[in-house]
This record gives sequence, structure tokens and C-alpha cells, in this order.
Amino acid sequence: MALFSSKYANLEIVIKPARIYIDTNGNRRIDKGKSIQFKNGFYETDDKQEIEYLRDYAKRKQGIVIEVKGKDIKKDKEEKEEKE
Repeated sequence: MALFSSKYANLEIVIKPARIYIDTNGNRRIDKGKSIQFKNGFYETDDKQEIEYLRDYAKRKQGIVIEVKGKDIKKDKEEKEEKE
């Protein structure tokens, strides 16, 4: 399990954008895509692909998303909830 924190309370990160395409039978299909939605500045996941993506995102966009590790998890969550 990994916990990530964002300075933006409702940050949404798009991993795979939604798209409309035509299948081999000529039918229109919708690929819903995939996104990560932070709630109250936090996002918790067990999905290895999401964890890897968020760690990479945190390196590229320094300061927007950080991984919360160890004892900081409970403390950081409580502090954000108290501010609201």
C-alpha cells in the first residue's frame, strides 16, 4: 500500500485519456481511459502500475505530488483534515 499527498485537494491525474474508436465490425466504441483522483489531498492505492506512475510523476512534477512514507502517513492525514 502506498499513500500519496498533493498540495491540490482534488487533483486528477490522467494516466490514459478516454477515446472513441471504431472496432473491426464498424461499431463505435468508447475506451473510458484511466485517471487518479485525489480526495482531500490524498490518494491511497495497492495498484503497482499506479504506484509506479505516481512515483515517476512526483519526480517530474516536484512539489505537486509526494509519496508519504512511514510514520508521516497518519500525521500528514490528520493535519490536512484539521485544516478543513
